[in-house]
Amino acid sequence: MKNFNLIQKGIKELINSQLNFSSQLNNLKKYALYSLEEGLKSVHPIFLIKKIVKIEKVSRYLNENKDEYVLKIKIKPIDSKNSDNSDLNEEYLIYNLSKYKNILIIGGGKATAAMAYALINIIYPYIPFYGIINVPYGQNWDNFNQSDNIESKNEIIINYSSHPIPDLNGLIGTKKMIELIQNSDKSTLIIVLISGGGSALMPLPIEPITLEDLKLVNNILLKCGANIDEINCIRKHISAIKGGNLAKYIYPKDCIVLIISDVIGDNLDVIASGPTVPDNSTFQDAINIIFKYNIINTIPKSVIKYLELGSKGLISETPKQGDIIFSTIKNILIGSAEIAKKVIISQLEKYGGINLEQIDKKYSLKL
Repeated sequence: MKNFNLIQKGIKELINSQLNFSSQLNNLKKYALYSLEEGLKSVHPIFLIKKIVKIEKVSRYLNENKDEYVLKIKIKPIDSKNSDNSDLNEEYLIYNLSKYKNILIIGGGKATAAMAYALINIIYPYIPFYGIINVPYGQNWDNFNQSDNIESKNEIIINYSSHPIPDLNGLIGTKKMIELIQNSDKSTLIIVLISGGGSALMPLPIEPITLEDLKLVNNILLKCGANIDEINCIRKHISAIKGGNLAKYIYPKDCIVLIISDVIGDNLDVIASGPTVPDNSTFQDAINIIFKYNIINTIPKSVIKYLELGSKGLISETPKQGDIIFSTIKNILIGSAEIAKKVIISQLEKYGGINLEQIDKKYSLKL
């Protein structure tokens, strides 16, 4: 978040430095900077949550002097051609808050604290909330619950942990998330906040694999040349929550998953290793990746043995499409680089009349 804000500040300074010039070239520079600023703003975690999540009063209970409120979650990502506040033709998931006694907020990632900050300032004081999120060391989100005069009984624990190599703090925080889920019931609405880095920040190796095994595997995978899909395939098959396994703990409770992507293609099963998304990879795929990069002699034996048992059908596969555990979960992609790109292109066309389609064809930029 600190780097994000510094980039925005730098863009504003560049824009201001161009304001005294009127040449066509400087105008084009200014339009480009304006467009870049809009693109960055469109994927800022706080902006995204405020745009996606709403609380609305809908009616009164019969014979009761009590307002009824609903939580509305916009299903589609930010529209690059209509980034104003209009709700026309928008699609929403709607949750009647009278059905729930509280909201449990969990998750992890580099943008997750900012997401949680925005979220709690929307849902408070309409419904009690609690939870825990794992965020990287160095982010300064201490006491953010109290920063907007939110009552102390509504608390999100900020658990600092390591990225990109997981650590004990991350493990403790993830176990606490599972504990909170298991201690909740169907009167609790669960909201999971996922962003880039969530895979390392929410470690929970499946027994008999240890945290040290997991750290070694992550280190090897990051250095061997494997791409993010391949890394996450192995991560999913040695984790108790990745690859859709978190959904096992959540079902049959209602759950909303708000996701900010940092991966090319925005595949939900890849972002943070897809803890609430069906997994289409297999144990055999994981083994094939290990052989592909010739790392079988460096991967811990406990991991190799576990993957081999899985490939023989002696251990259950990760949950697949159609599994009932996903029936109460709604996964929603709210932000990504692709969305930012579309906003930038739209703004360039709006401000400068620049035909990006023609430029794209001429230079094969694959915009």
